[in-house]
Amino acid sequence: MKKVDEVYTPDFIEKIWGNYTENNYLKAIPVKRKKRLAVFLKILDEFNFSKKYSEKEVNEIIQKFHEDYCLIRREMVEEGFMDRKDGIYWRREFEIHF
Repeated sequence: MKKVDEVYTPDFIEKIWGNYTENNYLKAIPVKRKKRLAVFLKILDEFNFSKKYSEKEVNEIIQKFHEDYCLIRREMVEEGFMDRKDGIYWRREFEIHF
């Protein structure tokens, strides 16, 4: 089992981000999970650990990077990057298991 920071180094995340973006906007969401999670980690940097976000706020942040904010928001929750309760979202501490 590897921790996220052992697998997803800043260099790896930036490389993947660069491959899938133009002008810092996602051209496509990667199909392969490892690359997809790297993209989500880059977007996750926009969220503070100590802040709670409304769904509207989450959507607005994600929309800066891709038009399908619903898909990305849902997958970030499913992957355990964020939690949600009663329409409120927050960033989580997490590990990715392969």
